[in-house]
Parts: sequence; structure tokens; C-alpha cells
Amino acid sequence: MEPLKSWFHGVEEPEETPWPKKYTELEPPLQFGSVRLLVVPLDDSPVVLRIAASITADIMRLLPEGTKVFANARGNYHCTVFHTSQPSDPRPDPTRPDGGTDLSLEPSRRRVPTDAEWKQELEIVRQLVSATPVPVLRLERVAQASTGVLLLTWTEVGEGAVISDLRHRLREAFPGASTKQASIIHSSLLRIVSPRPLGRPAVDAISAACWRWTAKLRGTRYSPKTLWFIRETEFSTIVGEREVLTLGDANAAPRHW
Repeated sequence: MEPLKSWFHGVEEPEETPWPKKYTELEPPLQFGSVRLLVVPLDDSPVVLRIAASITADIMRLLPEGTKVFANARGNYHCTVFHTSQPSDPRPDPTRPDGGTDLSLEPSRRRVPTDAEWKQELEIVRQLVSATPVPVLRLERVAQASTGVLLLTWTEVGEGAVISDLRHRLREAFPGASTKQASIIHSSLLRIVSPRPLGRPAVDAISAACWRWTAKLRGTRYSPKTLWFIRETEFSTIVGEREVLTLGDANAAPRHW
């Protein structure tokens, strides 16, 4: 968890609650447009949003006093599908095998997409999403990862693996996209950023709570109607400029948000 301190404000100050840094606040900074990702928002289901918020509140009550933790806002719960450009590995033109940049450069020294490159990237993503059927996601597990992230993990219902197929098609369309990509379907609810261990009593209590929530909620289904393509401005929150893309509708234009 120690490296995460560089991505958050308020980690060293005892009385402050951590909050993510904007990419322009990093040292050295990243320019707007450096970080771009496609996500499944959980925003289409008030039931799922309430579940996620309830789990987050329950786990936070079990953390030792003074634990530094950042909880995602309810409107930002999501599952990452694909990064065309990561903060640790910016790629201005992922349609090119080299990502449109000199990969030996530090992230802050890499250029951002031109307007034409951004429009081309958005249109490719829109076409792929429009050719993708609505997935049926099934909640499998609530888990606290060793990295300090509280997760909901999901699987797909039915014969087709819609999300994994979309990820495969995105990789084919963007051979120069960032190499690090999500391999499972998961939603991050909170992130512990304290460097010190929680201690065995807290770890055991959190583990027991995760098992209780899993037993209660496993099998909950969710079918998003849209995906969001985001030019993220703040670390790991999907705060930024959003393009709302409709699944399974070739005639639907992106809605800017």
C-alpha cells in the first residue's frame, strides 16, 4: 500500500481523510487526456448501488481507528473493461503498435492524443460497444484484497462471455494500448491507503463480514444498458469527461457527460 501514497492527498496528515490526486497534481504531472478507459457503470441499478454502499459502510466500521481509507462515491462504482491509456503507461494513439509514442519516455513526457486521434479512438470504441449485446453479470463474491481494496467480483451468466469477448476485440483494435489490463470483472468500493498493517483482529472481522455479505448477495444480477468511455482526470475514480455509449445499438450516438 506504500506506493499509493503518491496518488493520494491527506495520507500523512493525521486529521485528514485521504482523497485522490488529480493527474495534473502528480509530480511530475500528466496532461488531460493521458488516461482513458472504458467501464461498466453500476449506475443503471439503484439496487446494486445500495448494496455496494451498504457493504462499504459496514466494512469501514470494522477498520481500526485512524486507518486511512478512501471510499468511492456511489455514482462512481464501476467495473473496468479496458484502458486504452493508463496513468503509469500513457498511449496517445493506441491504434499504432507503439502506442503513438516513444515508450522509453517517462509517462509525464509522453504526448496526449490530438483531436483527430481522440475522435478516431472514440468512434472505434463506439462501434465495438454498439456491436456488443447487453451482458448479464452475476455477483459472486465480496472480498478484501491484499492490496487493501474492497471488491465486488462478478461473473457472466449465459453461454457467451460478453465482457471477455469485448476485451479481446478492443485489444485487436488497439494493439498499442497499455499492456496492463483488468483480467477479471470487479468493482472497487474502497481502498485502504494506510501503510501500517490492520492487525489480526480487524483482518478477521473484515474477512467474516465479507463472507456474510457474499452468502447474502451471491447471485444478484445486473444488466447495464450503457458503457462509459472516460477521459479520467482523477486517480482511479472515473471522474472526468464521459462518453455514454449504448450497448447493442449501432444507430445510437455517444452522449457527452
